[in-house]
Amino acid sequence: MNFDVVIVGAGPVGLSFARALSATSLNIAIIDRQTSTSLANPGEDGREIALTHLSKKMLTSFGIWQEIDQNEISLIKEAKVINGASPYSLHFNHQDTSENTLGHLIPNRLIRAAAYKVAKDSKAIKIITGVGVDSFNIDANKAEIKLSNKEIIHCRLMIAADGRLSSS
Repeated sequence: MNFDVVIVGAGPVGLSFARALSATSLNIAIIDRQTSTSLANPGEDGREIALTHLSKKMLTSFGIWQEIDQNEISLIKEAKVINGASPYSLHFNHQDTSENTLGHLIPNRLIRAAAYKVAKDSKAIKIITGVGVDSFNIDANKAEIKLSNKEIIHCRLMIAADGRLSSS
């Protein structure tokens, strides 16, 4: 298989990046060890993601924001930044801005599910699930990726978006 771009990792970053690239004429693939069922219906992991206004604008332009249940989005009105045992902190309040919020707090699983749906529905993106990257070789012009199912993929650009705990 040949692609212009291969993104390893179907988390919010990899899926959003693929969706952003899909507006071009590039042929894009995403590789992830998870099954398509797991990606479409991620389990509750207890994580909430804080998004800025710019992040919301970007997710909206990708069509991802519209797929998130708006009743599940919390507004961030205040934030306090602390540093360990230091007695000092930074305090932010939405009243100090021209916006009615500092940002939004959204369950990670909802962002993941929405980003997967939008990427899956794009004709420019092929999502390869249930396999990982066993090895890869990169030179100045291309990358060759060997998958755990022994398939070989060639691309002009390989992007690692598989997270810090990945074994790839």
